[in-house]
This record gives sequence, structure tokens and C-alpha cells, in this order.
Amino acid sequence: AELERIRKQKEKEEKEKMEWEQKMKQRLTAESSSGSSMIVKRGGEEKDLISKLASLNNLFPREDADEEEELIPSAPPQHDIEQNEEMPPLPPPMAVPRIEELEHSMLATSISAVDQLKSNGMTPMFEEPPSYSDLFLDVLRTSSVGNSTESLHQSTTSSSIPTSPLLVQQPRISIRTIQQTCSHQLQSCINMKQIEFIRLGTYQGRLASSSPKYDSTNGCAVISPLVVATHIYPQHVHKAKPELLLQHTSSTTTSKYGLGNVAINEIIDKRAPPILNAVRSKLGLSKHALIIPSDVHDYLVDEHILPQDKFVGACGGDILAQGHLNELVEMMVNGHEVNKKSKSVRKLKVGAALFFREHVVSIIKIPLANGACYFDLIDSLPSSRVGGMASRTRCKDRASFETLLRWYASSKFSDSQCEFIDANKWDDGMCDFDPRVFQSFVWTETQ
Repeated sequence: AELERIRKQKEKEEKEKMEWEQKMKQRLTAESSSGSSMIVKRGGEEKDLISKLASLNNLFPREDADEEEELIPSAPPQHDIEQNEEMPPLPPPMAVPRIEELEHSMLATSISAVDQLKSNGMTPMFEEPPSYSDLFLDVLRTSSVGNSTESLHQSTTSSSIPTSPLLVQQPRISIRTIQQTCSHQLQSCINMKQIEFIRLGTYQGRLASSSPKYDSTNGCAVISPLVVATHIYPQHVHKAKPELLLQHTSSTTTSKYGLGNVAINEIIDKRAPPILNAVRSKLGLSKHALIIPSDVHDYLVDEHILPQDKFVGACGGDILAQGHLNELVEMMVNGHEVNKKSKSVRKLKVGAALFFREHVVSIIKIPLANGACYFDLIDSLPSSRVGGMASRTRCKDRASFETLLRWYASSKFSDSQCEFIDANKWDDGMCDFDPRVFQSFVWTETQ
């Protein structure tokens, strides 16, 4: 009985299932038929609209219709494109890397890229920052006197910024090479008669033992501006106190080539010693003490020996630098400072006192009747070139004058000073300790 009941229940469930499936098939068939009728209806409407448009076009035929149909390309069927184009398969999913692994990977990639650039002889855009020990060594290599803020800044900047091959500075020329070059150029000018060494009749300090009253030892700071003043204003010099000067005739003071040699001898032996003693006494200096040129100039102006109203200007700096030395040359040639716009005084006398290596020499410009100029460098120290006497070196044009100045400057350095120059670039902040520093003071006559 139990089996019969189970069989009847199973037949009932199968019957209900078949009835449910039949109902669903009928429902799906009804929805499909209604959708087809709607599509047919819409298709009919579209067909009616197309037929109406075709009828209207037939009423108004166009001549270029065929051409336009040829020009308009037909689009390929959409199903062909879908069949021909196959989408590439998506990559397999990857696990998100941890932050520590990502940073380590980026650092390794950047380091390997820098190493690769360096191995190929190239410079990476961002180099590794310099160590403090490297900066310290750079400062030591560029300065043996002291470390200035500017030099430290320059060394830091040059170490941290990569340099381009086009901006690499040329190697510096050794001072001994410069000395040899200047000596050859000087000798060439001497051979061409463009530079002439003239022997004077005395030198500073020659009368120290025989006539102490006229001892001019270490008196170059007085002798040089006196030579300039006598060259520019021979008549103005005699307005000074009688006890400071000796009486001279115009024939011994000047000549057609400017200040005469006899006048220079008298300045060294006779006129300079009284002024030298007076300046040292006023400044409280001992006998044979060196004097700062500016202190002498102030004294000569106060005593009406050197006219302050005709002072052209002062210049100075690195005597081996062409730009610095050229300021002195321009002032001697034109009679005014380079940055001043004034009338040139090429036909007027110009004089300068050049202070270099604790010694002062005179430079005078001598205008000639033909428009040319001579430039004489007068040195009160004894020179072997002229038999142990003071010298007057004459340059017969500007080029030879520049050659003489370069030779004079380069020949005054000792071995230790040459080593310092080769090891250190010029620094304006350290000029008081640099052997290359010079000062020059220029005057001109009344126009």
C-alpha cells in the first residue's frame, strides 16, 4: 500500500510538471508571435516611407547622382568586422606589490640607469649629491690662503650641477709659461726697435753713505709721483715750498721727448729726499720705512706739488688679467677713465704711478708732433739691463707698451709666488694677500 501511494504521488508530480511546461511554452509562443507582428508592422511602415521617398526622387532626377554614389564608399558589413577582428586575451591578474618592494625596485632601477649612463661616457641629469669631504677637498684645491664664502659657494655649485662638454673651462696656463712668452715678446719688440732701455745716471739710495741728507732709499712712493708731476706741470711744481724743491732750468726739466733724463736724476738724488723725510716725519715712520702711495699723494696735493683737479682716476686688480690691465692702458692712451664719456686727450701729456709688489714706478705718455705717442716706464731701482742704474724704458706704440707691462708684471714673482698663482684663482676678496694685485693713479695736463 505504501508503494502504491508513492507511485501515485510521483505520477501526480510528473503531471503537474508537464502542465507547467505546457503553459510556459504557450506563453513564450504568444509573446514571440506578438513581437514578430510588431516587427513586421514596423518594417512595413519603414518600407512604405522608403517607397514614398523613392517616388519623390523619381519626380526630380539628379544628373550627378551616379557620381555621388561612386564617390561615397560603402561600409563593410558589421558582422564581417566582428568576425575578422579578434580581441587579445586579457592578461592574468597580478598581486599588488607591497610598498617596501615597490620603493626598492624604483631605487634599483634609478641606480642602474645612472650607472648605465656613466658606463657609456654620458652624464646623468641628476648626479648623486657631493659629500662634505669632497666639497672640503675642492675648497683646499682652489685656495691655500683661506676659505671665503664666495669660493665655497662656487665649489658647491660646480660640484652639484652637471657640466656640459661645451661649458668645460680651458686649463689654466702656468705662470712660468706666461713668463717665457712675455720674455720672447719683449725681445722681439727690442729687436724691432719698438722698445728701448735707456740708462739713467743714478738710482734710489745711491747717496745714502756719501750724503745722508739726500738718502732716497725706499723712496719710490715719492719719486714716482714727483716724476709724473714734473712731466705734466713743470711750472706748477715750483709753487711748492722752497725747502722742498731745487731750482731747475726749463732746458734740464723738459725736452722735445718730455721730461729729460737730467731732471729724473735730480728728482731721485735731490728733490725726493727732503719730501721723503717730511712725509715720514708727519706719519711717524722710521728712516727707510716704506710709505703707502696714497699717503704721499695726499701730502703732495696739500703742498701744491701734485694738482688734484687734474686727477684722472685710479684702477687696479689682477695685473695678469688683460681686462684689469687694459683699464690702465686706456687711461694712459685716452686721458680719462674707461667708463667715462669725455673728450679724448691723446695729444696731451698723461702720467701714472704704478704700485706693484711693494714698489712704485712712473709711466708717462709723451705726445709727438706727428700724432704718435711714446710711453716711458721709469724705474728708480738699479737694473742689470742698463748697467746697475735706474732705467727709462721707452715704448714707441701702444702694442709695445702693453708688451712691456706684461713682461714687467710677470718678471716680478718669486718661485713661491708662482706656485701660489698656479694653485689659486684670482679672488677680489683675497686681493690683499695675492701677489698679483696692483694699483695705479693717473693724472693729465690741462687741455
